[in-house]
Amino acid sequence: MHICVTADIERFSDGISKYGCFHKIDDTSCIRVLIDTFCEVDIPSTLFILGKFAQEEPAILDVVQENGHELASHGYSHIDLRTVPSSVLKDELSKSVPLGSVKGFRAPYYGLNKEMINQLELHFKYDSSQITVRTREFLSQRIRMLTELLMEIPISTVWGIPLTSTNMRFLPLGIVKRVSHFVLEQNGYLIVNVHPWEFAEVPRAVAVPFYVKRNTGPCFLKKFSEFLKFLHRIDAEFVTMEQIYEYYRC
Repeated sequence: MHICVTADIERFSDGISKYGCFHKIDDTSCIRVLIDTFCEVDIPSTLFILGKFAQEEPAILDVVQENGHELASHGYSHIDLRTVPSSVLKDELSKSVPLGSVKGFRAPYYGLNKEMINQLELHFKYDSSQITVRTREFLSQRIRMLTELLMEIPISTVWGIPLTSTNMRFLPLGIVKRVSHFVLEQNGYLIVNVHPWEFAEVPRAVAVPFYVKRNTGPCFLKKFSEFLKFLHRIDAEFVTMEQIYEYYRC
């Protein structure tokens, strides 16, 4: 069995820009906290990095590569790629590739359409943008080939609930543990996703929806750390998404 813990590396201000809010936090410190948390339990991770963030603050690449984590693309700027013209889509994907020789991609706001798939296979080996609750397709929670060249490795979902950090913040830790163990036994793999900025407490006064700011900060960091320690006690191997790709393409 395999466990892959992933993170979307973006600035908080990028993630909430669609709400017309530009509240800022110390994103670099949050990313260091994430890396330190991985080090505490000695696990690899796949980090989907926003290209614009890496371009404007190149030191962030040094932070995320310090412990040999896999780098993947989160696009260039934090926009919904399903809603943009073809020219913008192509530009966004091509500009995100110079981050390095990366194999994977995850779209901001999750979700795919046919045009995205056609463009993604020109640049990447696997995608991790789909989650069942968004696509309404039961099979979207399973690893599969979208095309002959592009593999889909979706975030794990159980009972319509994707194992993203938003849901981990809202659900009791005991339930998160039980559903994670259930998915791992059913599928043979578990894929979860978090955002480093969630380790900073987002003030109630910040003009974003309640689910963006609720249970953020030290309380979520503690829960996430305990969750990783729980996963570490399970008889499963921690891997990167590239390793999952190599395993399932055979």
